[in-house]
Amino acid sequence: MKRKLIFLAILILSFSSLASGSNLLDLVVKHYRNVNTISGSFIQTAIFPDGRTKTFQGSFWIADDKSRWDYKPPDEQVVLTVGNRIYIYDPFSQQIQEGTFPFASVYKKLLTDPKRLKENFSLKEKKNTLLLFPKDDSQVKSIQVNFDNNLNVKSIVVLDSAGNRTILRFTKVEFNKPIPKGIFRLSALTGEAK
Repeated sequence: MKRKLIFLAILILSFSSLASGSNLLDLVVKHYRNVNTISGSFIQTAIFPDGRTKTFQGSFWIADDKSRWDYKPPDEQVVLTVGNRIYIYDPFSQQIQEGTFPFASVYKKLLTDPKRLKENFSLKEKKNTLLLFPKDDSQVKSIQVNFDNNLNVKSIVVLDSAGNRTILRFTKVEFNKPIPKGIFRLSALTGEAK
């Protein structure tokens, strides 16, 4: 469930931008209007209420209402979102967990219609930071998106209702690069098609 929470943040704002003196949502639509795909690497750190930490690394691909997140060993797993569905493949057990993830396609709506984001979140801006607070009874308490001076997402911090904090940092991000054919197919999770 913890990994599902971070995808909310990733899918919503993984290619947002900010410049001082302007409304963030307007800048997102303007700056990324021609972005069709995004890919790169990520480092995800989970900080638990008792102070323990756990770090994960991997690669990701996003296009339209689909995304794929490949976690590297020793915590290997593949997460696929298609529309509002999420699939989590554990290669150790060779099983796929499936569920509904209603915010999975919000990132695309953010680019085409930022008003939709306001339907689900209360928003606040502070310098190079956007704060999101879900309006429903989500397990996500808050999402903080931090930007660098080059309009890139520096980090996304998700706080859940149990007090867990997840920090996600992106590296080697590329926009509009071709994505491997079939990567978003369910069969691609088990290695049957890549």
